[in-house]
Amino acid sequence: MELYTEELAKIRQLLKAHPRGMTITELSAELQTNRNSVAKYLEILLISGSAEMRQTGPAKIYYLSHRVPISAMADFSTDLILAFDEQSQCIQANERALHFFERAREDLIGRDAQELLGEHVKHLHTEEQTRTNITLHEKILDARFIPTTLADGSLGTTIIAEDITEKQAHAERLRLFERAIESSVNGITIADATDPEMPLIYINKAFEKITGYSREEVVGRNCRFLQADQRDQDVVKKIRHALEHGEEGYFVLRNFRKDGTEFLNELHLAPVKDSSGTVTHYVGVQNVLPNPKHQQLNERKT
Repeated sequence: MELYTEELAKIRQLLKAHPRGMTITELSAELQTNRNSVAKYLEILLISGSAEMRQTGPAKIYYLSHRVPISAMADFSTDLILAFDEQSQCIQANERALHFFERAREDLIGRDAQELLGEHVKHLHTEEQTRTNITLHEKILDARFIPTTLADGSLGTTIIAEDITEKQAHAERLRLFERAIESSVNGITIADATDPEMPLIYINKAFEKITGYSREEVVGRNCRFLQADQRDQDVVKKIRHALEHGEEGYFVLRNFRKDGTEFLNELHLAPVKDSSGTVTHYVGVQNVLPNPKHQQLNERKT
């Protein structure tokens, strides 16, 4: 592939000398080159960001770009950014990439992609952008492989990658906690404390088993519905006080299942606060206690 290095350099010099811009006709006359060739060179400069174009009536005016070079902006990114040429040689790397590979810039530039990327080199030089998770240096990266036209008109690949190792580990911990909660024999609920109605946003399977209510029937409702018509219990006032003051507490109250049967609920309420100390959620843990009336009846039978 022709790189047109000399022609592109001449156009840059002309545009620099004419800060108000030049048309294709003017450039063609200065270079003594046909308009089609000049248009091709300008397209390369536009793609690489070296030149810009504005429309003035029917005329297209081209001028040298005064934008901050992408290479300079890339050093402010928290993502790894690497660029490879047609021969799969590294031609650009930002500060984050240098830190990741623990190499100086002069040591990283010129390295073969196979050495840096290993098996993931297969994602280079594709016709369309590819996004995939790759593992390098025991880190998990969310990487985008982007086909790129380089400043000289040749084709290369730019890689923009985010280190998601901690995100993945955090997600795995959340999955573990969720499995533990779902496996608990105690009913567990989470309520949205930012809503005055404090609706439930989560219940586990044990809660469904204890109460007879499905998740679809419960989520979005305040759990006071379990009290049925027994809302005059003294303990209800204590629960309300704890919720209004963001306090933790243990309570025993009468609740009712979906089929109307009564059970004693040993309830532990715990507030969840954000970084500013504001209560955002309440976690409730329910444990069914033996009903004294049922115990007395069983004792008489024995």
